[in-house]
Amino acid sequence: IGKYFSIEPGVQFSTKGMKYTSNSESTYTDGSQTYSYRNDQTSIVRTNNIDVTVLFHGILPLGEVKLYATLGGYIGVGLTGNQIYEREGEETFNGESFSYNEKDEESIDYNSSGDMSRLDFGAIAGLGIQFKGFFLEANYNFGLANLVSLDYSDGYRTNNRVIGVTFGYKIKFKKDDV
Repeated sequence: IGKYFSIEPGVQFSTKGMKYTSNSESTYTDGSQTYSYRNDQTSIVRTNNIDVTVLFHGILPLGEVKLYATLGGYIGVGLTGNQIYEREGEETFNGESFSYNEKDEESIDYNSSGDMSRLDFGAIAGLGIQFKGFFLEANYNFGLANLVSLDYSDGYRTNNRVIGVTFGYKIKFKKDDV
């Protein structure tokens, strides 16, 4: 666009994930019968994605050091993923206890009736510094797509929020590149 502004398209492989934990405990008494339980659940989701980005760069040259800001968006496609469920607890009925500790792992189903939406999209903002071709950048991806299948969502949304740090070396293709 000019000497101090540019557009940067990109394609990148990324791994994203989340962890959800819930703990519950309760006791019920009905006459002479007492029932109590404690249940701890953890769900860990990891996905492998291809993200296509378009970023607008604004560059502020300060001698050999260049500061820059980026703003843009991304569209991502989930390729594969897995979900790990862990459940641990104890149930007691009239003094007799039963403990359980379960763990299960399964692949994420991206089909139309599956667990998660394959499509992700959102906004990206970042700041960086460049010195003699080397650069260090921090960015934040703000996912806008609801990743939970509508069949299971019950009114809540799951979005990606990603903090990224990149270190690299910029290859100059033209002599007047900033």
